[in-house]
Amino acid sequence: MIYENTDIYEKFVCIGGDCPETCCQGWEVDIDEDTFDLYMHTKGEFGDKLRSNLKTVDGDHYFPATLHGNCPFLRKDGLCDIYSHLGEDALCEICSSYPRYYQECGDYLQTDLSLSCMEVGRLFFTADKITYKIQDDENYNLLVEDREAYFAENLPDHANLLKERDAVIETLQEAPDSLVMAYLKDDTEAYQDLLLRMQKLEVIHEKWPPYLEKLSRKLPEILKMRQEFMKEKSQVVSLLARFAEYLTFRYYIDSTNEDETLEGEKKFIKRSLEFVSLMCTETYLEKGDFTVEDMIRLCHEFSREVEHSDENQFYLKMC
Repeated sequence: MIYENTDIYEKFVCIGGDCPETCCQGWEVDIDEDTFDLYMHTKGEFGDKLRSNLKTVDGDHYFPATLHGNCPFLRKDGLCDIYSHLGEDALCEICSSYPRYYQECGDYLQTDLSLSCMEVGRLFFTADKITYKIQDDENYNLLVEDREAYFAENLPDHANLLKERDAVIETLQEAPDSLVMAYLKDDTEAYQDLLLRMQKLEVIHEKWPPYLEKLSRKLPEILKMRQEFMKEKSQVVSLLARFAEYLTFRYYIDSTNEDETLEGEKKFIKRSLEFVSLMCTETYLEKGDFTVEDMIRLCHEFSREVEHSDENQFYLKMC
């Protein structure tokens, strides 16, 4: 098996109670079958607490969020009650793997980290450069000088896709202005259609629909300001390029899925970048300033609402 991830993947460590936006808030927690079985057989008072919070609908198990939108096992100090009582091995699959994504195709496994995690965003947007590491079962410090030749030899079925992906990433790293500005054309009607599409997505957080309505109301002002904003805050283009780089690495490989296409992945990347550019400009209009911390927060909000729903992803990939 050949493995690929970013250097950010190896640097990431969950910061637990110090996280400014805990992942234990804002959605229900799905419980896999093995963990469900463990919870059903956990003894004592804590076992009773686990079972009293478990719900099963149509064979799917989950912890519903509390009235405050939290996982019922989120403590006031921001830590997990299950972890403290039973240890890391007792966490359900989604909690133990988040914010990691895994995409396997043939002999290739790609591992990503989600920008819905604020700590991932901090690492990602403050890094000087993102590097991509290839490993295999025998060598976990594999140095590949010619990635194109390596993929052609070892992954012939996907070599062209990975070659194109790497070329886009290289352009985003070396000449971000040219590619980002090519994505962000000022077509008011197209942006109106994009916002209508966004408003039809599944809602993950209750604050999202009012925010979309605000963007729609302010769209003419946002588009009028965007070019000036990007010239005034030159680092914004680099931050948007970094976001596009994240999307390119994350989603090109999804086109190998049976029901997806590379054209759809490219549409998703373009629409995502366009939408986040509106978010950035609106923030600048509100604050009169824009920082890396703003980018981390906005990408966190976008990722939480869009990337954590297969339906939302699919709708942004459609024609």
